[in-house]
Amino acid sequence: MKRVAILGSTGSIGTQALSIIDKSRDRFSVYALAANTNVELLLKQVRKYSPEKVVVFSEEGAERLQRMLKGSNVEILSQESGLLDLTSDKNVDILLVSMTGIKCLPAVLNAVQKGKRVALANKESLVSGGRFVMDAVRKYRGEILPVDSEHSAIFQLMKNADRGSISRIILTATGGPFRGRSRDEMKKVEIGDVLRHPRWRMGRKVTVDSATMVNKAFEIIEAKWLFDLLANELDVVVHPQALIHSLIQMDDGSFFAHLGPTDMRIPIGYALSYPERLDNILRTLDLKELEEITFEGVKPPFNHPINIAKRIISEDVDRGIVFNAADEVAVESFLNGRIGFGDIINIIDYSLKHFRPTGIKSIMDVISFDADIKNSIRKYISKRY
Repeated sequence: MKRVAILGSTGSIGTQALSIIDKSRDRFSVYALAANTNVELLLKQVRKYSPEKVVVFSEEGAERLQRMLKGSNVEILSQESGLLDLTSDKNVDILLVSMTGIKCLPAVLNAVQKGKRVALANKESLVSGGRFVMDAVRKYRGEILPVDSEHSAIFQLMKNADRGSISRIILTATGGPFRGRSRDEMKKVEIGDVLRHPRWRMGRKVTVDSATMVNKAFEIIEAKWLFDLLANELDVVVHPQALIHSLIQMDDGSFFAHLGPTDMRIPIGYALSYPERLDNILRTLDLKELEEITFEGVKPPFNHPINIAKRIISEDVDRGIVFNAADEVAVESFLNGRIGFGDIINIIDYSLKHFRPTGIKSIMDVISFDADIKNSIRKYISKRY
């Protein structure tokens, strides 16, 4: 029986992870849950799964939950200290990190330093702090198992291939809701259009990032850290059907592809059960029902974020901090109706031009620089837009 702690239990990945645990109660127990602000759903989860510990990131939310669970034996914690408590707990066998934001970086690093298995869905930890996380993995023999479908696919493909014979790793992208649209057409899109992803069910932030292709750019940077790759070893192709999640190309020109349902429960379940596989997650694909499998290149303007990611890998990995911070503030401003969809990339470009990371020697430097950049970008947006 593996004891699981879920950071981000009320979000898309977290709720799907709990649905997997529901079907595998003989293999997993919920030891701890953590959420940002959704106290109502967290309360329902606590009553259903009876965890030992619960973290609400906001102090106000933690106090509300404390009142709702008065008389309960559940230990309720808050803020970064609460997340660090969970990652240090010797009773946690698997830490699923699906909570968004750089606030998870210290928790991820701490878990790795404790030698724990981390099922990682939080992009910011690697995009902004990848060199510190992976240094700790090597030093403390912690374990990072990717939850993103593309990285999970690469992880599985590379286990069955000679690393020295791999010439290229190819991540697939659906192309998002605006595949094939011109730059002028993009100026007219509204929030509702952006949030209707053609294939995947995700949170609002990730859905916007998928529409701009920034999500795929982040995945390029994550793949660099997870699999120790160079920029010229990474590529992206558009695959609208979202059935092939990644490919590897060998030196002899042959390819290996990972094909599976468009359902995040597959990679989540694999990360939880590795090296075993769960056999009761969902209905499998019927290959006879597939009409077509197609690929195409990433066309302008959507190739721009991919090019940004490759430059960051090649020139200065710490610029990932700027990339992530700028995108987070820009998407936040878009969802609040302050800027247009096309302004997101403009703000990222502005930020990468004007902010240069220096003296980044620890994750605390990463977090401090991230906060400074975000404050500066918010001021820029308030003046410019």
